[in-house]
Amino acid sequence: QVSRLKSDLRVTQQEKENLKQEVTSLNKQLQMANEKSRFLEAAVHSSGIQNQQKKLCWGELELIKQEQQLLRQENEQRQREFQGAKSELSHSREKLLHSNSSMMLSPPQHPRELQEIQQQGCPVVPSEQYQQLQHQFLQAERCQRLQEELENQPMETNMPQALLPEQRSLHADTYRRIGHL
Repeated sequence: QVSRLKSDLRVTQQEKENLKQEVTSLNKQLQMANEKSRFLEAAVHSSGIQNQQKKLCWGELELIKQEQQLLRQENEQRQREFQGAKSELSHSREKLLHSNSSMMLSPPQHPRELQEIQQQGCPVVPSEQYQQLQHQFLQAERCQRLQEELENQPMETNMPQALLPEQRSLHADTYRRIGHL
């Protein structure tokens, strides 16, 4: 039972990591879409483009806004999944602690009791191994708390980033069309 709980704990931790990576990726995509949207808005406002070109830009801008909305929704979904995995991880950790403590609180007094426990499929862990496992578990918990603290720190999303090559070329083309270059 303990090994199954440990396995569940590892699987849940892996799921949590995967969801965390997806959330980070979605945040980056959302930030890029926001910058693209701002760039297009600035290009539309500052240029004297014909009506047809303006309509195309506004259409593209609308598509970008829809994409941003979809990314936000997907990000929210991933956040909910992440929170679910996090609570499942916590629940598994509590079950593991409870299981470990209940096994160690009442060690069998007679060899017959020990044999019955082993027949039920419950592993009996020597005291030294239990202490080693408990130490590893406490270290893992500490790492988890530190990781959660890092996750809760505000991300530096307001840092300006360099334009992508296609953004630079679009920017240059827009200025050439309006005669600034």
